[in-house]
Amino acid sequence: SDLFPSHDRSIYDGEVVYLIDAKKITDYSALWTIMEDSSIQKVLYAGSEDLALLHSMGCNFRSIFDVQISAYLSNHPARGLSDLIASETRRKLNKSSQLSDWSKRPLSKEQREYAANDVNALLMVADKLKARVVKAGLEEAMNEEFLCLEDITPRDFSPKLKPNYYREQSIEYCRVLLAAYVWRDHIARRLNVPPHYIVSNELLEQYLFNSGKKWSNEFKGFHPRIIDSDNDLSDLIEIGDSYDASKTEMYPRNRGSQTHRFL
Repeated sequence: SDLFPSHDRSIYDGEVVYLIDAKKITDYSALWTIMEDSSIQKVLYAGSEDLALLHSMGCNFRSIFDVQISAYLSNHPARGLSDLIASETRRKLNKSSQLSDWSKRPLSKEQREYAANDVNALLMVADKLKARVVKAGLEEAMNEEFLCLEDITPRDFSPKLKPNYYREQSIEYCRVLLAAYVWRDHIARRLNVPPHYIVSNELLEQYLFNSGKKWSNEFKGFHPRIIDSDNDLSDLIEIGDSYDASKTEMYPRNRGSQTHRFL
């Protein structure tokens, strides 16, 4: 299952892929019944954040198989789901629709295919990886990891900077970058998409701190809804223009390992 790719849920029962439009559903009780049934194994990839969110919504997942964990325990060289599927099935996934506008209805044929392709291959990959984990004598460790996922607690999803920023960048730099993260998070929540769908960390930082930046440039790489929103772009431009490169004071070195938030 690919639980939260955007507005939609993709679920594969071994025969049919179901695309569930979360924008139209308010009662998930029927789906919760399946997710909480310990006799039905739920196969997913890197599901910890999704499971924590679902747990906070009242869904107590049971019988989990996380493909990412099994790949790690089997020492698989692939990085990410796409590479893993390509390695195990010899099929390269088309990811061109990943950053498309998922808020529009109806979804395009390409979007529907993208939403279905990941889960279509998960069961096959899971079986292969499980066999390798068992052969390596790590099945018990794998099952313990899966049990931990069942009781995962809700996480704090508020924007944060990685600790290295507080060691390597000025207080002013961190202030502006975190303000931009908060800006992006607010928009992501409004559009109900992951923050990186709005703009990647790397591109956001590039726009903020490029010494030769011109805010009149096209915001290539940003979510289409942002490019079309003068208000959203104006807010980001204001954040970027507030940066004062002359303020070079650094954080004390003993604070570099802490996590800071300035909301």
